[in-house]
Amino acid sequence: MYCVILVFLCLSRVGADARHPDEMEHILRLTGASSAEQLDAEEVERLLNILEHPLDLNHASDAVLISSGLFTPYQVASLTDYRSRHGNILSYMELSAIDGFNADAVADLRPFVSLTANEIRSMNGIPNVRNDLSVRTSGKWLEGLPDCSYGVKYTMQAGQRLVGGLGLTRAYGGESYAPSAYTGNVQWNFSRLRGKVIAGDFNARFGQGLALWSGMLMDNVSSPSAMMRRPSGLSRSASFTGSTALTGAALELSIGDFTFSTACAYPFLVLANLAWTCFNGRVSLTHVADGQMRTSADAALCFNGVNVFAESMYIWNENIPYLVAGTDFGIGENVRTGVQLKCLTDDMYSVAVSTSGHDDARKGLVTLSASGICYPEPKKGDEDYSVQVRGQLDCEYSFTERFRIKARVVERFRTWGNAFQTDVRADFHYVTGEFAFMSRVNVLKCEGLAGLTYLEAVWKPGNLSLYVRQGVFCVDDWDDRIYVYER
Repeated sequence: MYCVILVFLCLSRVGADARHPDEMEHILRLTGASSAEQLDAEEVERLLNILEHPLDLNHASDAVLISSGLFTPYQVASLTDYRSRHGNILSYMELSAIDGFNADAVADLRPFVSLTANEIRSMNGIPNVRNDLSVRTSGKWLEGLPDCSYGVKYTMQAGQRLVGGLGLTRAYGGESYAPSAYTGNVQWNFSRLRGKVIAGDFNARFGQGLALWSGMLMDNVSSPSAMMRRPSGLSRSASFTGSTALTGAALELSIGDFTFSTACAYPFLVLANLAWTCFNGRVSLTHVADGQMRTSADAALCFNGVNVFAESMYIWNENIPYLVAGTDFGIGENVRTGVQLKCLTDDMYSVAVSTSGHDDARKGLVTLSASGICYPEPKKGDEDYSVQVRGQLDCEYSFTERFRIKARVVERFRTWGNAFQTDVRADFHYVTGEFAFMSRVNVLKCEGLAGLTYLEAVWKPGNLSLYVRQGVFCVDDWDDRIYVYER
């Protein structure tokens, strides 16, 4: 039996929406992830940055909208077309009436966007400068031994042309208290050309992630809205560590409906992407050389509310084709379904289906997902091939604006190792003013029986965030491991 206590402190400039103590809930709803454990730390940090400085929908260019990763290609094309014909969007109700958006999508996007001009403008030719400093630290006691981690991040933006940042961090388990990782970058936006150049740490995310997707690829089969990835192209890394970002130089230029992106990263990676944006979405070609030679073609389109996406990749030096394709569509006003197929030759073949539905008041939400994977190369103990089948049921209900409960049941069967694994979880959320309280009870049965529970309290008075977590867990075997998000 182990006992863990976590204390987390964060100082930063925070926008009004980001002061909500349960900000992680905004991120989960937007990404479609069923839990924070499905997201990597840099993705969470990126979305927290947008929460702090919401994206101005009335002034952001199509390149900025794409690089934010908040929208599908069709939503970007539809939004820019609507603004060119009707001018500024004056209300969120008006936004929900634009093709590609509805009341549910707007509700998920609302904390991340703004309809008022919040750009940094220049006065008398001298750009205004915005400076942001974030500091975080946390302490842990594990089996009576203390340890700590910390991070410092500085971001500067001068007008609409120049933005850059520096960061450093120390992770748990370091030999000394000196920083263990550094990150930094600078981005220059061209004034006459539609484009930008980035030097330092940056992200490159194209298509559905077959050819290149810097950062961790989350399990995106647990909800219909997460089936199709939202590629952001080239974007500046805005994390404390930059651990999953690329390091080098990147260039992006747009002419008409075409966008060309290229980058070089250390130690050896060269990429090029050519994308064509049409009213129904985006089609692009990507080529990556990093020891392998990979070329992919992808498309993400929308027809009458039905999203269709696909990416096909060929590895030249191994003569191997890959394919991922799928769709998600609405059934009535309250139900949405997604289907995804993957054919990763010599690696895996998979199919996944997910259906999600909510009541008219959006108080209750139920999501049922199922997936099957076949591995041509047999795992340990199998003779010809290996198979895994997984089913997941997620239920959520908001009793009041302050109190919400989530429950999840996951059953997994596979033909190697421990055949069955059952995972049952319940989460409780209570928010009041500047305070929030979250608790979890998790039981897992596989090799043996494992359990975990924690209670977390959050206090967010303005620019200060304080988290305290008390957790108790018992995990005696690697096959019984339980993943828990730590901030």
